[in-house]
Amino acid sequence: MPIRFAHMSDVHLGAFREKELRELNILAFEKAVDACVERKADFVIIAGDFFDVALPEMAVVNRAVRKMREAHEKGLRFYLVYGSHDYSPTETSIIDVLCSAGVLVKVSVAEESGDETPRVTLKVFKDEKTGVSFAGVSARARGLEESDFDKIDFTPLEKIPNPKIFIFHSAIMEFVAEELRGFGGVPVNALPKGFDYYATGHVHLPQVIRDSRLSNKPLVYPGPLFASDYRDLESLSKGKHGFWFCELGDNGECKVERVELDICNVVFEEYDASGKNPVSVQQELSDLVSSKNVAGKVFLLKVKGVLASGSPGDINFAELREKANSKNPVVFYMNRNALQSPEKTELVASVSDTKKVEEELFVQSLDALKGVHEGLKGENGLHKSKKLLEVLRVEQPPGETKADFESRISKQSLSVFESG
Repeated sequence: MPIRFAHMSDVHLGAFREKELRELNILAFEKAVDACVERKADFVIIAGDFFDVALPEMAVVNRAVRKMREAHEKGLRFYLVYGSHDYSPTETSIIDVLCSAGVLVKVSVAEESGDETPRVTLKVFKDEKTGVSFAGVSARARGLEESDFDKIDFTPLEKIPNPKIFIFHSAIMEFVAEELRGFGGVPVNALPKGFDYYATGHVHLPQVIRDSRLSNKPLVYPGPLFASDYRDLESLSKGKHGFWFCELGDNGECKVERVELDICNVVFEEYDASGKNPVSVQQELSDLVSSKNVAGKVFLLKVKGVLASGSPGDINFAELREKANSKNPVVFYMNRNALQSPEKTELVASVSDTKKVEEELFVQSLDALKGVHEGLKGENGLHKSKKLLEVLRVEQPPGETKADFESRISKQSLSVFESG
C-alpha cells in the first residue's frame, strides 16, 4: 500500500504588516491542511520557515495549532525542521514549544560522538503508522547551516532501511539560478545517499529535481504556500502557489503531484515612465488605475523608468493611492523604487568617462570627510569605494528572499572593509 504524504515549506506564518495579508497567509495553511486530510495523507513535511519569525504573534500561532490539532485527531502527523526564519540560537522558537506540546515533531536533532575527533550524527525519527524514518538538518540564520553538513557523519543514516526521508532547508548549489551561484548553498554531494525523498525549502521556486548523484530520487522545493513579501506576491500574479503531494510505493518509486491553492487573485501592472513628464505620467497612471477591476484582489503597481523632465516628487502618488484603494482591493502596493529623475547635466559621454568621474568624486568625498581612518583615503579608499559600489549595485535576483538578499549584501559590504 503506498505511503501518502504532503511536502510544503516557506509558509511564513505571520509575515506582512497588513492584517489582510497575514489572514491570507494563515488561510493558505488551513486550506493546505484540509487538502491533505481530504487526500488521506499519512503525514505532512514542513521543510522550514513555517513561521516568519522565531516568536510570532500568538493569534497566528493559535490558528495554526487549532488546525493541526484538528488534523491530528484524524490521523495526520507533522514533521519539520527549522528554516532560517524559524531559527533561534537559544532554542526559544515557537517551533520548540509546539514540539513539546506534541503538535509537531522536529526531526533535526544532532548527537555528538565522544571520539577524540568528534563527529556529529543525526537522531532518526520513525513514523509509527507508516514505518518511514526521518532525519534532517535545520537551517540557521544567514545560511550558517552550510558548515553543519561538513561535520555530520551520514554513514549511520545510509545504513537505515528504507523507506526514509531526509528533510533540510537550504539551496542546492548546482541547481540555484545562475545569478545566485557563489552566494552560499549546499552541494548535492553533501547530502546523504540512499533516501527515497529529499524534502527541502528556502528557494521560493517550485522544483522537482532528479540527479544521478542521489540515484534520481526526488529532490524537491515546494515554494511558498502563499507569499511572504512583494516578490512572492508578484509571482502569484503569474500562477498559483501550493505544495507537493507524494505517493511512495513499495518499490521505492515516488510519484510527485503539484497541488495549487486558490487563495486570492493578484493583479500586477508595470508602468514605464521613461521619456515622459510628470503631468502625462500622472494622467496615464490615473487612467490605468481607473481601468482595473481589483475589488477583492491584491493590486500591485510598479512604476519605473527615467522621466524626461521633473522628478518623481512632482507626481501626486497619494492621489493615485487613494484612487486605487477606492476600488476596494484587499491590499494595494505601489513600488516606485525604479522611478528616476533625468540627469541634471551631461557629465559624461562614455563608459570610460563615467569611471573617471566616479573615481574623482570618491577621492574628493573621502578627502573632505573628517575623522575617516587614513587607510580609507587615497588609493586604498578609492579601491574600497569602487568595490562597495559594485556590491550595492546588485539587484535582488529571482528566487532569493528579501531577508537573505539584505543579509548577503551586508556581509559582502563588510568584507570589502575587512579586506586588505
